[in-house]
Amino acid sequence: MSETTIPPVAISTLSHSDSSSSISSLSAQQVAPPCCFVCKEEVDVFQEAKSQCIDCNLFLCARDAAIHRKKEPSHQVIDFIGASSQSLSGSGILLGQHLHNHEGHLPPTPRQSISSSTTASPMVASTINTTGTFGGPAPLCLIHHIPINTFCGSCKKLVCSACAIEEHREGHGEVNMISKIEPEERANLEKVLQNLRDSLKEWEESHKTHDNELEEESTLIEKERTRLKEEVQVIFDGLRQSLQDRQDQLNADIDEICQKQITYTNRVIDLKKISVDYIAEFDKLAEMSGFEMMDRKLGKLPQTLQSFEDLKTFFKYLLLEEVHDVQLTNVETMLKYVQREIAQLGEIIKTDPKTKAPTPVSKSPATTPVSEQPANSSTATVTSASSTPTVTEASTPFKQYSMRFEHAGVIGKTGKEGSDNDLFKGPWDVKVSHNCGVIIVSDSRNNRIQFFDLKTKEYKATHKTPKNPRYLAIEPNFEGNNDALIYTCDNHCVYKYNLKQLLTAHEKEKVEPIWTSGKKKGSDISLFNEPAGVIVCTSRKINQMFPELAQTGGNTVFVCDGENHRVKVLKASDGKPLKVFGSKKDDKDGILFNQPEGIYLSINNNLIVSEYGSHRMHIIGIDKDNHEFVSLRVYGKEGQGSMEFINPRGIAIDETLKNVVVCDGGNNRITFFNLDSGVFTASYNGSLGKDQFGRVVGSFFDEKTGDLYLADYTNSRVVILK
Repeated sequence: MSETTIPPVAISTLSHSDSSSSISSLSAQQVAPPCCFVCKEEVDVFQEAKSQCIDCNLFLCARDAAIHRKKEPSHQVIDFIGASSQSLSGSGILLGQHLHNHEGHLPPTPRQSISSSTTASPMVASTINTTGTFGGPAPLCLIHHIPINTFCGSCKKLVCSACAIEEHREGHGEVNMISKIEPEERANLEKVLQNLRDSLKEWEESHKTHDNELEEESTLIEKERTRLKEEVQVIFDGLRQSLQDRQDQLNADIDEICQKQITYTNRVIDLKKISVDYIAEFDKLAEMSGFEMMDRKLGKLPQTLQSFEDLKTFFKYLLLEEVHDVQLTNVETMLKYVQREIAQLGEIIKTDPKTKAPTPVSKSPATTPVSEQPANSSTATVTSASSTPTVTEASTPFKQYSMRFEHAGVIGKTGKEGSDNDLFKGPWDVKVSHNCGVIIVSDSRNNRIQFFDLKTKEYKATHKTPKNPRYLAIEPNFEGNNDALIYTCDNHCVYKYNLKQLLTAHEKEKVEPIWTSGKKKGSDISLFNEPAGVIVCTSRKINQMFPELAQTGGNTVFVCDGENHRVKVLKASDGKPLKVFGSKKDDKDGILFNQPEGIYLSINNNLIVSEYGSHRMHIIGIDKDNHEFVSLRVYGKEGQGSMEFINPRGIAIDETLKNVVVCDGGNNRITFFNLDSGVFTASYNGSLGKDQFGRVVGSFFDEKTGDLYLADYTNSRVVILK
C-alpha cells in the first residue's frame, strides 16, 4: 500500500506572512491512512486500519479489532465511519478531523487527561508520559503520522507542522517550532517552578504545614478526639452519679417518712387499744354493785376519758387515708427544665480559621477589679466573688460600668419626701432618653412622672398620671428623632405617650396618650392585674415571631402582668395584645412565674425576668424549631447571700461585661451576676449613714456614658453611680 508522507517543515515559525503557495501545496498533499499496528508488527503487512483502541492508542484492522474487543472487553474500540480513510481523505474530510468532530462523544481516558482546549491538540495520540521515563521521541499526529513538533500560541495547542499549516494559519498570531521555543520555555518554566517551590516553602513556614507537622496533626486530632470523649465521659459520669445520689436520697426520704408514718400508725393503734381497754372496764356496769360502780368511776373513768383525749390529740388527721398520703412533688416542671438544660449541655464546635494574627487586648484604664474599693467610698459595703473581666471600649459599641461604685450625683434630696418639682415620694423607676435629652423618673406616690435635663440634672417638666406610675420604658426613634414613653400604672393599665409632646406641653395642657392597654383588673388577655416591668423589643428576630408583624414590621412591648403571673406581649404601634406566656401553675411552655416584676431584653434575644414572689431570676429564650418562648434557666433563691434575693424588682444589663444588675429590694442593695454563667459578680448597698440604700426598685444603665441610675424608693431619691 502506497504511503504519502509530509516532509518536515523547513521553517521554524509560520505566520500570516508565510507564502500562500507553500501552504496550498502542503494542504493539497494526500494524507496516508493509518495502518493496523498488529499486522505491521507481527507480519510486517501494511493493512489499512478500520478501528482504534482509545485505551491502547492502537490502530487496528477489522479482524484485529474484533480479536482485541474479545481479549480486552473493558477497552473502548472506535470504528471509523466510511469505507476507508483514503475515501475520507479524498472527499476532503480527514480522519483526524472526523475524530475531532466526534471527540465530545468519547469519554475521557487516562491517556487523554490533558484538556484539548489548553495544552494539546485532539490529533495528538498521547501527550502525557505516565511511565516515569523521559527523553523519548514526540508522539505522532493521529492525522498525518508525523511527530508533534509545533506549538500554536493562540490556541495553546501542540500540533504537527502539517496541522499548523492546515488549521492554525488564519487568525492565529504565532505558530512556532517546539525546538525553537524550547530553551526559552524551559527557562521560564524553571522560574515558575522555582517561584512555586519558594512559595510552597514560605507557606509551609508561615502555616507550619511541613510534612512531618501534617502527619503529626492527624495524630493530634486523634488525641483530641480521645480527650474530648474522655471529658464528655467524665461530665456525664458525674451527671449519672448526681442522678444516682439524688435517687438514693429520695429513696432514703421515702423510707424515713414511710417508717415514721408506720410508727405513727402503730402508736394510734396502741392509744386506741388503751382507750378500748379502759372502756371495757365498764362493760358489766349493770351487774356492778353501787360500791363497785363508784369505785371504778372514781378510779378508772378519769383514765378512760384521758386516754381518749390522748388519742384524739395524737391523731392530727381528718381521715385515716391521709396518713399514707405521701407524694413525690416538684417533678414535672423541674424534669422539663432539667431535660431542656441537658439537651443544651455542652457543644462541640470547630473554631473558625484565623484571618489575621490576633492583636493583644490592652487593659482599659476605666476598669478596676470589684474587690478594690475606691478611695472616696471606703465605707461602702461591697462583696465580690471574682474580679471584673477586662474589656476594651473599642471592642464593643457599649461602654461598661466601672464597678467602682463612685457616687456621681443625686436627683431629689436623700430622706426628704415632697411634692415640689425637685422632690419625690417613692420614686419607682428611672430611664434616660438621649434623643430628648432627659432623665425620666416615675414619682409614684405623687401620681406623676418627672423630667430632668440629662446634662444639668435640673427639673424640666411634669406629667400627671391617672394613678401611681410604676415602671418606665423608652421606644427609641419613635417618629424619627423622637422617643415614645411607655409606663405601667397602679390602675392596671399601660400607657404610651409621645415624649416630645409631654416635654413641650403647657403646664395645664392635657396630652392624650397614643394608646392605653387595659381598663380594669382582670385576667382576660386584654386586661392586667398589677402590671409591672415593661420593655420595648426592637429585635427583628423576636418581632417576626408574630404574624401581625412578620410582613409589616414594627416593635413589640413586653409587660410583666404581676398578679396574673404571666408576661404579655403588645403591639407597640397600637397596644393590641399579641400573646401571653407563663403562669403560676403548669404552662404549656413550661414557663412558671410567681409575680414577674422586672424585665429586660438582652442583645442576644434572651428575656431576663425577676420574680418577686419566688425571689429568683428567670431567663427566657426562643425555641428555634417552634418559635415559642421557653424557659432556659433560673438563678437565685430567697436569702441574703450571694445569688440570693428578697423580692427582686428592676433589672438593667451592662452588655459589655454581660453583667445583670438586679434591684434586690428586700436586701436594700443591688446585685450583679453574669448573664451566661449565673455566677455572682458583686453586690453593693451604698455607703454607710445617710447614703445607705433603702428599697431600690428601678434602675437604668446608660450604655453611652457607663452611668448607672438607681431609683431609691425609701430614701426618695435617684442615685447616679459612675
